Amino acid sequence: MVAVLAAGFVAFSNHAGAQETLSGKADYGGFYLTAKVGVALPGDLDVSASAASANGYGPFSGEISFDPGPMFSAGVGMIFTPNIRGELELGYAQNKASSYSFDNVAVPNGWATGTVSTTSLAAVGYYDFHQFGGFVPYLSAGIAAVHVRTDDLVVQTNTDGTTRGSDTVAAVRLGAGVNYAVTEKVSLGLDYFALIGGESKLTFTDPIGPGGAGSPFSRTITSDTMGHALSAKLSVKF
Repeated sequence: MVAVLAAGFVAFSNHAGAQETLSGKADYGGFYLTAKVGVALPGDLDVSASAASANGYGPFSGEISFDPGPMFSAGVGMIFTPNIRGELELGYAQNKASSYSFDNVAVPNGWATGTVSTTSLAAVGYYDFHQFGGFVPYLSAGIAAVHVRTDDLVVQTNTDGTTRGSDTVAAVRLGAGVNYAVTEKVSLGLDYFALIGGESKLTFTDPIGPGGAGSPFSRTITSDTMGHALSAKLSVKF
């Protein structure tokens, strides 16, 4: 009789454990939705352009600095084991330019205006740590396709050159965070990730070309793709 009761208790415990939320050992194969709102911290955008000797233009390189801006994302996740889950996430972020620093130009430092936006589709894996009660820290890693777009990004060179265009690059995503269960199906959390991508190719236009004012000259520039994001997160299991 004791053995039967013990076996029943173990079975009940296993079933109850399988019903816990994202902040505990959730159902194997269970799905959930997630939404994030936060701030994108892009750091500096490193850019470079090769020489255009036929037109008398030399190479230049440097960086454009951006202010923090808004970021949003939504995703769907699946729980594979008590510690391992995965998400497919669509995200968007936008940042305004603030200043630049270039070499080999007439005005090497100055203001910058315009925006850069990133739209990303990421597949991310998570490993949850369940040793801390209701708070569940996690680590994350994944890959992403990132679409980078600049809208009238102007830097104060001697002729106020403008960068426009868009490109899609592959990226690696690394992050960490913590979840906390509010109810059996709803969790709140904080999330951080860094996005490290390849070089995007954009178009830099100088309004004063070799023919003088009224004859703009354009060339391709390359820029590194890297950003950080810190956000509040809502997860709902279904």
